[in-house]
Amino acid sequence: MSEQNEIIADYLAGVLSPERRRQFEQSLENNRELQAQVAAMQTLIGQMKAAPQEQMPRDLTADVMEKIRRENVVPFPLRIRMVLKHFPAAAAAALVLWLTLFSTSPINEKNGNNGSNGQQKKATHVASATENHQQMALQWLAAKQQSDGSWDVAAYGGQQIHTVGISSLALMALLEKGAEYRENVAKSVQFVRDNQSPDGRFGPACSTSMYNHGIATVALLKAYKDNGNNDLRYSLACALSYIIRAQAKSGGWGYLGRSDEMPNTAVTAWQIHALSLATAMGWDEARVALDRGSRYVASFVDAAGKVGYGNASPSAPVTSALTAMGAYALLTAETETSRTQGRQILAAVAEQVSQRKNASCDPYFAYFFVQAARAAGGDEYAQNLRRDRDLLGQTQAAIGAEAGSFPVSITPHAQAGGQIYATAIAALTL
Repeated sequence: MSEQNEIIADYLAGVLSPERRRQFEQSLENNRELQAQVAAMQTLIGQMKAAPQEQMPRDLTADVMEKIRRENVVPFPLRIRMVLKHFPAAAAAALVLWLTLFSTSPINEKNGNNGSNGQQKKATHVASATENHQQMALQWLAAKQQSDGSWDVAAYGGQQIHTVGISSLALMALLEKGAEYRENVAKSVQFVRDNQSPDGRFGPACSTSMYNHGIATVALLKAYKDNGNNDLRYSLACALSYIIRAQAKSGGWGYLGRSDEMPNTAVTAWQIHALSLATAMGWDEARVALDRGSRYVASFVDAAGKVGYGNASPSAPVTSALTAMGAYALLTAETETSRTQGRQILAAVAEQVSQRKNASCDPYFAYFFVQAARAAGGDEYAQNLRRDRDLLGQTQAAIGAEAGSFPVSITPHAQAGGQIYATAIAALTL
């Protein structure tokens, strides 16, 4: 038995004493080889956890357990523990392949199928590396949630005024696997509702009110779509009314939530995101505002098909994230002309992504790129982001107390939201 493998297994299982854990993490700091072994074994654990555990028929349980007792067969969960302590980390990839091929029920060799009816059993899904990265991120977010349903944004490098918006982004991430995080989702939904003012605004009146409000509205709409809780309808109706009232004459939205302020395409995209979801769910009163918002964005598309920030700051650099946001906004428009323009922008961005030599792991861009692809009815566009997702996964913390989280360096937009924002937007992208 390798003593080092045993220590790694105990470390990842959380059974080392506090002193041994501290010593081990000190050893990790400057030992790249050890870091690689820990990361490989952590990936292995994720694969083993993802391997499906098929339920045996009730009437066979007693017979199988008697066979295990009589023949001293080691059950599968215990075999996993043994493998972690005995299997070299360098051979992790081979064991992952073994799990992929042999974690399902054995094939009936006589009949060449899996059942007495002679029907071919459906292929069992095995989680990809990307899905494992996402699951780790969601586990980290769930562990960091506070008792009131929020996330302490300031404690993880963000600005306190963004707490409602960033907590809503974390809620959106957990909704990706809502059934697994039902309690976390319920607490988060309640926190967002508790932070709605009488005029319908989510979050405090501050310099970025409409970011908080737009993201929170999107999150609650997604929660409502998932659980059909009619208690959310009144909160959502008030929130949508606030968005409509805050729309500028030009059709866009600014930071403060006032109709007389200078709008921009970045804030506008989140309001369009909310209005688009709402109209799809039957809030017809949101259609006019949605169409006006899409027309506003269309007015800032340049000859190259890139989307600018807007007249609030004409000299602001055109970014891929803004262009992806613009494509999504246009694809939600009422007019076919705008939707066609949105499809053209999306196709151009997809082509650029597929041809660039180096991957980019900006999840803010990737999130809106995927939303645009879905609005266009072409999820195949999202396949262009495979390299980006692989690169993003490499930035995820694999060891220690922050395992599963993402650093703020993954996107320039994370500076205001901190580690909670970075991890939430990454989880939504993976």
